[in-house]
Amino acid sequence: MGERPVAVMRPIDPTLFNPLQFQSRSLLSLCKSSMWSWFSERLDISFPGLIREHHQSLVAVEADVDYLRPFGMFDSD
Repeated sequence: MGERPVAVMRPIDPTLFNPLQFQSRSLLSLCKSSMWSWFSERLDISFPGLIREHHQSLVAVEADVDYLRPFGMFDSD
């Protein structure tokens, strides 16, 4: 199956960072949000709708973060 990208833009917020790096918990939250943006755009269903209409839910998120260099709030726009 080919790629099916979805474009998602999130504002950078100071609470996404600890004093040293981007927080991994924030990364997982953004991943789940982006995943459901894809479901909503491609399948026209929201997470509450999936549960309400199909009695199904899906929670499968994993992240392996390799911090190659420090990345703080002011390192990106």
